[in-house]
Amino acid sequence: MESCKPTSAALAGGRSSWSTYRSGSPCCCSRHAFLPESKATGKVRLDLVGVVLIAVALVLLVGVLVQGRQAGWPAWAWIGGVLAIAALVAFWWWESRLTEQQRSPLLPMTLFHDRAFSVVGLLITLVVFAGFTPLVFFFSIYLQLGVGYSPLAAGITTVPFAVGSMITSIASAMLAPKLGRTLLTLGAAVVCVGMAALAVTIGFAAVPLASGWLVAPALLIAGLGLGMLVGPLVNVILGASKSADAGAASGVLNNVNIVAGAVGVALFGVIFFSAAGGGTALAYTSAVRLTIISTLVAFAIVLVLTFALPQPARTPVANVGRTPEGSHS
Repeated sequence: MESCKPTSAALAGGRSSWSTYRSGSPCCCSRHAFLPESKATGKVRLDLVGVVLIAVALVLLVGVLVQGRQAGWPAWAWIGGVLAIAALVAFWWWESRLTEQQRSPLLPMTLFHDRAFSVVGLLITLVVFAGFTPLVFFFSIYLQLGVGYSPLAAGITTVPFAVGSMITSIASAMLAPKLGRTLLTLGAAVVCVGMAALAVTIGFAAVPLASGWLVAPALLIAGLGLGMLVGPLVNVILGASKSADAGAASGVLNNVNIVAGAVGVALFGVIFFSAAGGGTALAYTSAVRLTIISTLVAFAIVLVLTFALPQPARTPVANVGRTPEGSHS
């Protein structure tokens, strides 16, 4: 998960790609033994035009959001943003045309006829990943630049967050089929409690932070809530949706979390670096508190949105307990 990255990155250094290869290879080799083969009932063709359009749109959009802010939003960033929007509009038009002609679109537009998916599900996914991805990123910056921790010490400080999310992500595999959207509501509420506790702890602690253990309880609570929310998120949304295109819907949700993370880092970056402009420990403390409060507001919105998500009659088991990929998980 995303919450494990600060520690794993510090420990693995440049060996992370090789570690991923070694751990992923057995899974790829054993796929035939555990995954049954499935085939489409009709003739399906690859939508190459759709693939190219969405690839161009996402590369431009994520690239502009990540690199544009670092470069101070130069002219090329604005041009790239306009081109990304144009590619998205072209993709939408093309997929709508293929859907009307029933010609195997990459993204069946009938997905968006379902309110549970198109309005509530996508919005929850967008806000969740736009909220928690920047928190992990900027909290690590705060620990290193504001407190003076090494990358390894900063990663170790966030271990309670990772442990909490791991515990409840595993437990969600058993709880999601029974609780459905209630698990998402509970998870969002627990994250809000954790964020509030973290903001209060940093607000009353000495500047700079005397010990990373002071924030461990709040991080653990936030991690427990995040695991309850993110673990079964895709499954509960798909279970509430009436669409038969579950594979396409899952792909949309996974791509939304990638874009949401980039958007969140860009937006929260404006808040964080504006407040941390002084470069002092006090400035970084104020910046991270604003970031935490912003995350709290985001998850409060998620909490409200979960009540609008229909309670599914059943929850798909294929993705239960799995964090959507692509968010840098």
